Amino acid sequence: MHGAGLTHVIFMKTNRILIELTTSEWQGQNHFQQMSSMSNINYHRCLIINGQSTTVETIFNCITNKLYQICPILLS
Repeated sequence: MHGAGLTHVIFMKTNRILIELTTSEWQGQNHFQQMSSMSNINYHRCLIINGQSTTVETIFNCITNKLYQICPILLS
């Protein structure tokens, strides 16, 4: 999820993963990515285009792709 709640990333244990769902309006913002870097958190972003009828499918596909990148053993 994208929002102020992601500031809690600074309390995450190191070597964890954060997947941020963001819209095009926030695409240029990188403060959660920077916070993740400071806390040694593996950061990934999924861009969601506002108003698409396939938003749920886009979110599912993006998260699935990120999980396969993070843990390739899921492919087997």
